Amino acid sequence: MTHLYCQADIRHAFGLPATSSAQAWINHHTFPQPVATYAPTRIPLFDPAEVDAWVAKYRPAYLPTSMYGVQP
Repeated sequence: MTHLYCQADIRHAFGLPATSSAQAWINHHTFPQPVATYAPTRIPLFDPAEVDAWVAKYRPAYLPTSMYGVQP
C-alpha cells in the first residue's frame, strides 16, 4: 500500500513551523493536485513523489540535507 501525504505529513516531512505553512504551500497554484481524499473527512491526499519534486523546484531550502548530497 502506498502512503500518501496529508497536510500534517507535509508539515512534518519538511520541518514547517506551522500547519498554516503547509496549507499555504497546498494553496499555491503550482502545488500538485490531490490524488485522493480521505473519505470520512474529505482531507486531500498527495503523492509524496509529486510533493518532493515540487519542493525541490520551488522550496529547495526545505529539502533534508541528505537530498542535497553534501552538507550546506
